[in-house]
Amino acid sequence: DNFSKLDSRFITFHKQNEGVSIARNLGLKNASGDCICFVDSDDEVLVNYLQNLVDDFHKSKNTEFVFQGVKRYRDDVEISSTQIKNEIVEANNYEKMFIDFEISLNGNPVSKLFVAKIIQNNSLKFNEALCYNEDKIFILEYLLLCKGNVVFSSTINYKYYTNSGSLTNKLL
Repeated sequence: DNFSKLDSRFITFHKQNEGVSIARNLGLKNASGDCICFVDSDDEVLVNYLQNLVDDFHKSKNTEFVFQGVKRYRDDVEISSTQIKNEIVEANNYEKMFIDFEISLNGNPVSKLFVAKIIQNNSLKFNEALCYNEDKIFILEYLLLCKGNVVFSSTINYKYYTNSGSLTNKLL
């Protein structure tokens, strides 16, 4: 709400809590920009988060996806950091993305930049019936639609927080 008051480019939607996929789909439905990124409400981004994603997007003429690292915290203690090497990979080079960059292990949509037209032209949405791994499915479906390049970046501007009582930790 505060960002919306300060900058007209930010729009706030309020709705009853029905799950992360429903909320993300609402954002996708109302997105009007060229690119889309996600930030979970309980996480934190550093001041250069958006600028660095956009800078990485412009590293290639045909970029369709940007993939950056994440610092993970549990109960406010850093437990891991995903450091990615800088590289531009053709979107159809699945072997490299799965083996060298382990995209299936880093499948949450945060700390990534998507091309809005790819999502909108293909009616891509998060599966609202799932409460676990729906984000990985979304990313894999998105990658199957990409024809250009994926920019992998060593930049880490995202702090991903979980707590001992979260859904993810209960499933593990």
